Amino acid sequence: MVGEKYANNAFLSIFAGAFTPIPYKALTISAGRFSISLHVLFFASILGIGGRFFVVVVALKFFGKKIQNTIGKYFNVLLMIFLVLLIAGFLVLKYNGNGFSHIRSSLIGTLKTNSIVLKSIMLGTWQ
Repeated sequence: MVGEKYANNAFLSIFAGAFTPIPYKALTISAGRFSISLHVLFFASILGIGGRFFVVVVALKFFGKKIQNTIGKYFNVLLMIFLVLLIAGFLVLKYNGNGFSHIRSSLIGTLKTNSIVLKSIMLGTWQ
């Protein structure tokens, strides 16, 4: 049962292990045990480890030397918070039928997303 869940979510599991302080070695060994494709393991590892270093570089670029001690002290906690928020965002988009519309309206503004049919604005029941 655990092996099936791991195999079904292999990319996300390996990515999370490479990106966060979850024991990455255990995930890679279990990838071999559960016959996860080498391509999935490779790309999830590259994206996860690369993403981890990218976060540090971007933080240092924007905040400079001031944030270097904070990153060193709280890096694992910050990555876990980021991962939880990232997964929560994907779950909202997956299980909320109108999630895409919310994201679109936050990116391009609500005034540009009104539908116009027959030269009048179409309003939903919630408006």
